[in-house]
Amino acid sequence: MIKKIALYFKTIKESPILRRYFVMNGFDGILTTLGILLAAILSRSENIPNIIFTVFSAGVAMGISGFWGAVLVELAERKRELKELERALFTNLSNTKLEERLKYASITAGIVDGFSPLLFSIICVIPLFSFFLFQTKPIFLLIVSYIFGTILLFILGAYLGRISRENWLLFGIKMASASLIVFVLVRLGKFIA
Repeated sequence: MIKKIALYFKTIKESPILRRYFVMNGFDGILTTLGILLAAILSRSENIPNIIFTVFSAGVAMGISGFWGAVLVELAERKRELKELERALFTNLSNTKLEERLKYASITAGIVDGFSPLLFSIICVIPLFSFFLFQTKPIFLLIVSYIFGTILLFILGAYLGRISRENWLLFGIKMASASLIVFVLVRLGKFIA
């Protein structure tokens, strides 16, 4: 069991794809949440519990989608790689440490892919929970949550800038600008509706 856990953590440590899954799906979770928040702001919705439930439900759906998709895609890709390696080595690699490691890598990718959008969706709406403590005006909390989500986008972008050894501020601004695009398109949709 200890060897399996060690293998699991070694897989996590070695895989930069996990970082990509975490950031990409965190980005998806934030943008989906921003869309829900903006719809609530524009429709003057004041039902904070329903908005939190909607965000949570969307995060769960994205999480399940991310987990399922990543595990299936990663397993398919890694099995293909394993078969190519078997052909090159003229040997069967079934039930080997390599095959076990590839399975762990696929499951780990699924966990990161699934957990990330749910995590960021929930983080985005943290300001909404103060409604239950202080009875703050719902519209104010929705705007604060939208700004908070935009800041989260900036942080993700800054993180990408740091790992790419590029200008972290520029990366942060580029990522946060997605919030403005969501605002413009949802606002436009409100006019059409």
